[in-house]
Amino acid sequence: MLENDRPKTSGSAKPFWLLVMHRDIICSNKLYRLSLHSQADVEVVMSTISGAIRGRARGRGVRRGNQSETSSVGGADMSSITSSLSSMDISSQESIIGPKRNTLPIITCLLQRFDYGKVGTKIPLNTNYYEIKISRDVYVHRYEVIIKDCIKNRLLDRDICRSQFWKIVSNDLNLFGKLENLVYNDVNCLWAKEKLNLSNGVGRKEIVTTTSHGDQRVAYIMELKYLSSFLVSLTMEYDDSSNAIVQFLNALLTQNVRCPLSSISNHYYPYGNSVYIIPNQNDRWVIPVGGGIDGWTGLHGVAKIDSTGRALFNADVSTCAFFKIRISLIDFFLEVLNEFRGRRPSKYTVNELRQANKIAMNDSQRKSLKRALTGVSLRLTYGPERNKLKDYKFVDVGQPACIVRFLHKNPNDLDDMGIEVTVEEYFAQYKEIRLNFPHLPVIQIGPPKKKIFVPMELLIIADKPQKVKRELTDFQQAKLIRGAIMEPNIRKERISSIIAHQKHYNDIFLQNFGVWVSPNMIRLNGRVLDPPKLELNASVFSHPLQISNSGEVSCVEVDKGKWPLRNMFAKSPTNVLFGVICVDRAIDINDFWGSYRNLIKACSLFGMKFLVTDPLLAEWEGDERENLRHVVRGMINECNIRILHCSGIIKTVCDLEEGIACQVILAKTFHTMSSSRPETCSTAHNIILKMNTKLGGVNNKVHQDYNIWPKFSNGNDPTIFIGVDVIHPRPGKLGNSIASVVGSINLDATRYEASIKVQHPKMERIVYLVDALRERLVAFCKSVGMAPKHIIIYRYHFEPFLLNLLPLDTLAVFSDGMAESEFLNTLKEELTLVKTACKKLDPEYAPTLAYVVVQKRHHTRFFVEPTVNANFQNIGTSRGNIPPGTVVDTCVTSSRLFDFFLCSHTSSIGTSRPSHYFVLYDSWNLTSDEWQHLTFALCHLYARCNQSVSIPAPVYYAHLACSRAGVHNDILLVFTFLS
Repeated sequence: MLENDRPKTSGSAKPFWLLVMHRDIICSNKLYRLSLHSQADVEVVMSTISGAIRGRARGRGVRRGNQSETSSVGGADMSSITSSLSSMDISSQESIIGPKRNTLPIITCLLQRFDYGKVGTKIPLNTNYYEIKISRDVYVHRYEVIIKDCIKNRLLDRDICRSQFWKIVSNDLNLFGKLENLVYNDVNCLWAKEKLNLSNGVGRKEIVTTTSHGDQRVAYIMELKYLSSFLVSLTMEYDDSSNAIVQFLNALLTQNVRCPLSSISNHYYPYGNSVYIIPNQNDRWVIPVGGGIDGWTGLHGVAKIDSTGRALFNADVSTCAFFKIRISLIDFFLEVLNEFRGRRPSKYTVNELRQANKIAMNDSQRKSLKRALTGVSLRLTYGPERNKLKDYKFVDVGQPACIVRFLHKNPNDLDDMGIEVTVEEYFAQYKEIRLNFPHLPVIQIGPPKKKIFVPMELLIIADKPQKVKRELTDFQQAKLIRGAIMEPNIRKERISSIIAHQKHYNDIFLQNFGVWVSPNMIRLNGRVLDPPKLELNASVFSHPLQISNSGEVSCVEVDKGKWPLRNMFAKSPTNVLFGVICVDRAIDINDFWGSYRNLIKACSLFGMKFLVTDPLLAEWEGDERENLRHVVRGMINECNIRILHCSGIIKTVCDLEEGIACQVILAKTFHTMSSSRPETCSTAHNIILKMNTKLGGVNNKVHQDYNIWPKFSNGNDPTIFIGVDVIHPRPGKLGNSIASVVGSINLDATRYEASIKVQHPKMERIVYLVDALRERLVAFCKSVGMAPKHIIIYRYHFEPFLLNLLPLDTLAVFSDGMAESEFLNTLKEELTLVKTACKKLDPEYAPTLAYVVVQKRHHTRFFVEPTVNANFQNIGTSRGNIPPGTVVDTCVTSSRLFDFFLCSHTSSIGTSRPSHYFVLYDSWNLTSDEWQHLTFALCHLYARCNQSVSIPAPVYYAHLACSRAGVHNDILLVFTFLS
């Protein structure tokens, strides 16, 4: 599909291209269909493909014929997967299941580390952790704090809690003592060096203050309750009290910059576990995002206890979107206006705003401004109010100041009947302010009932930090991401700079509790694993009608995470037909042939065989969806290239309704192929990587020479690799959560199928895991001929799920992998479901199980030591990133759990972020070296590109499968609503 860069409305959109592939009529009876029976249950069975989900989980469509009965909400059993599989009595086939085994053991604890990796070349590294030292033993007393509004009796946000707590403390030093004796987490926890004199351990304080949004007085109540005491010791060792210590250290390390009574707090704004630098006018770290929004740079910091029992401070650069401060509303409006100016080549200027006849705010611009200002606090720039530092909440965007009229009465004359004036006339006559922009709308501020209207030019954005809580536009998000990308040396320097500016050596809170933070990052040794050799051509294939047979094996070396394609695949399709559907006459046919023929030549170079190279041609006007289906069905026995308005509709029609593999290509990308040679056209080669797998081919395999791979690809002792993921609606969006379970269906782990389920929103637990896993096991049995004896599950991290379960005061603890009880509860539940799925195949079927959590959202970074020798510089990148294959399983890992960091990819931009793996359960008893090499090998089997990726292919496919199913779900819901 050739697609425009920016999505447009259907009325003005330029059409884009879709490339849809399907093999010859010999395979037409093996089409597959994605079955979406209801919004509460989606079952995806993408069969007979390699790497089934390419490019947002693209895959062959689904089986025609009898559809399996899907589970109802609540997890009722499925009758079968397909009609052919339902007749397969697996439990009665001893040759498939293999020897009987004992039932799975009861899980009582997480897997503890029993060894460390040894294989690999050592590499000296720096990491963004700072050692915390305790100079003396200190007893700390912990209190629960509740601050609420007296009238509304509601809990307050962090900013109000922080300011009111320290006001109460400063007004009652007899109770609280010295400020530096206290540590408050801005929510509900207080730690004190000296025990507070409370009656029966309970206290209550009240303060009356003025809100920032008006003159009204508000009373707040703070309630204190004594909870416990613990010792912060010189020799900290991991025990049951360590969670409380880490939680305390998290709050202590940033207390100085969070306390409003401290002078340094004027330079920082705390949010979550980060403190952001409030920019000044010349701040070089501010990222312009557009629409009146900037990206602020800050420091994310959490404490943890490492594998040796040391306390460490993990500090990393954090970037977040904030509204610009002290900017006039006119300038703010110009930024919003220029962001949505469409095809206008030049930006709007202040001079143009003065010319009312040339530019006036239309409905679209008014809506854009209202959306941008929603939730923003404003401040007046005229009269005595400007000196009161009084903020007003934005309410609405009105009509122009020269049009809006109201009845003005003399407040000193009770008999005055009033006179009707416009806002422009009122300010000219009574405020002696001549408006420069009377044609611009007024802004309604303050309480909605008061109807306060102020001209735009007399308002500014309040000078307090205001975090953007709404979703950014695609362009704003792109600018923020680009601006936040930092090369390793810049990231390291920026972390060190912020740490130095916070002056931990002069921090009165740290000094009072006897805590010292090292100014230098810690050093450690990592290891660089050798990459696997990859096999590009296989000598024998089972289906000569569909697969090319080159008769030889070609191996390639992986260099810095990449390998050459050499115009070879391990497995290529034959008897391929293409077709073209032109929508709305979007492209001149003379412009089409050059790019198309280069694409066909490149396909041929990679071993694809065509019945005929010229495509079938058809046209579609692009208005009626049913007309598109009719055109597609007319060409369904061959294959199609299409141009459509919406890739989501394309995928839905092809995947769900017609069972055709499809490929989407940007229009500008398609045209680049016309001027390139097929042998060297990287664009065509990247497209062919996806096309090949969608047609049943295999791009590459791990060679059997790789030290551990024969153990996991043994035909007599087969292993199935499972990837699991759940995605949720974005904040502020409605919709369901989508869970996917992806499983390999061959011994080489190069072909995958997926089962996808829709479940209730925000539910991380997979409701239909039994059904989904049983489907994957049956598919493996049918493909390989026997049940897997080993099941290895890679689960994309369930951190958001656990954060919802943990009490508020333990969030920071889990972020460093220490909430073992929550890991254990989730592991018990999901492995019990895995066991149930196995029992559905055979009551005595009990393969070995391994369960690994893959975590990407963390703040651990590694930097190559400046003194590293030339050998390491050769295997690393020129920008100083760690080389692919770098593994760390000491120092910064957990002191109890079996975890390791592995960077398996090359970062083309920014700083490499290693993935964090937790081996929570393993009844196969694999060693650390085996786990690390296996995981690294699986990162080379992602068929969408010729380079290793950041996470193993099974879990990558599971994530993409969720994304694709989300597109299907959204499209079908829209059409259901419209119908």
